[in-house]
Amino acid sequence: MFNKGTSSLALPSLAGAYFALGVASLAVIGLAEPIGHDLGVSKAMVAQLVTLFSLTYAVAAPALQMWIGGWDRRLLIITGLTGIALGAVLGAVAQDFVLLAASRVVMALGGALVGPMASASGAGLVTPERRGAALGFVFSGMTIATVLGVPLASWLGTLLSWRIVLVLIGGLALAAALAVRVTTPGGMKGERTTARALTDVFGDRAVMPAIGATLLQMAAQFVTYAVIGTYLVSVQDISRQMIPVALLVFGVGGIAGNVIAARLVARMGANRMIVISLAALAAIFGGMAGFPHQAGMALGLLGLWAVVAMMMMAPQQMRLVELAPQARNLVLALNASALYVGMAAGAAVGAVVLNGAGAEFLPLVSALITGVAILCHIRSSSPAPALAQLWSRMNCAKKSPSAS
Repeated sequence: MFNKGTSSLALPSLAGAYFALGVASLAVIGLAEPIGHDLGVSKAMVAQLVTLFSLTYAVAAPALQMWIGGWDRRLLIITGLTGIALGAVLGAVAQDFVLLAASRVVMALGGALVGPMASASGAGLVTPERRGAALGFVFSGMTIATVLGVPLASWLGTLLSWRIVLVLIGGLALAAALAVRVTTPGGMKGERTTARALTDVFGDRAVMPAIGATLLQMAAQFVTYAVIGTYLVSVQDISRQMIPVALLVFGVGGIAGNVIAARLVARMGANRMIVISLAALAAIFGGMAGFPHQAGMALGLLGLWAVVAMMMMAPQQMRLVELAPQARNLVLALNASALYVGMAAGAAVGAVVLNGAGAEFLPLVSALITGVAILCHIRSSSPAPALAQLWSRMNCAKKSPSAS
């Protein structure tokens, strides 16, 4: 499975790095109330810290590949985790919202190194046939952070304080950095991205629609997930006391989906897994839209939603690496950016739908956006570029003197 000289603890260490990134990016959701009370700002303002992190990450991930993408990947992961730790400590001592927002920018800059480099390193540590499983394992750190990070941060914020929670996140990032340093081999380097390479990727008829599918899949989810509590209470008649249970169901489903993807991607192929995931996700959102006031069904669909959504992540990364193996760092960075842009965009659309049309329309909008994601994936898999080249050659042959 592993390439020669690779420790069996390398992938768990990279998953730990992703876990630290996930907790750092999402923990403020669970800390919104104590932060708002302490700094005298609304919970809506605190929620903007997630958007700030997402947008900073989205811009920084590909930009950093142009600057230091050719450096040793292990060094970059450690540097990024150190940046997350520094940002967390700055946030812990912040006395006003502006400084807290600045600390989020620092954390996002660190995270923009960690995510793409952890994935690229995981893919490079194993033999090609195990690449999908390795990417799924590494990304499971983010999945577990989504499940545990927000509720754990909320609980610790109540038990201790939000400032201590940020210090603990900083410690977690440094512990992850140490684990990566000890278990992950050095010397793995990617290619530093040039402006020409970035232009080529943006113009690629397979890669960019594929990355667009990632963005739209995440946006579709966050249209509903960003206000999932409101949707479950007002549309599905689930009591507020049951919301933590619903979120736990979603989290367990996400972990299950990640495990399923890691086990099946080598057997079924990345492309088929992605199609199944997106089609099932659209059907589930359709089911949620078609069956209001069905609490039991809603919980079941919530779990299935998480399963099929997470089934896309590992095969998508695997497919992007196969589409552009020489630009692995860059395409994984752009894919990571798409995840965070999708989160921010989906949450914004969800707020508009909730305020303008009502919570019952959220899954319908999610289903429609998922449908567009399917079209993007189909476009990325289409043989249109090759057919266009063939058509061009045929036209040239018809116009040549020898053909007349």
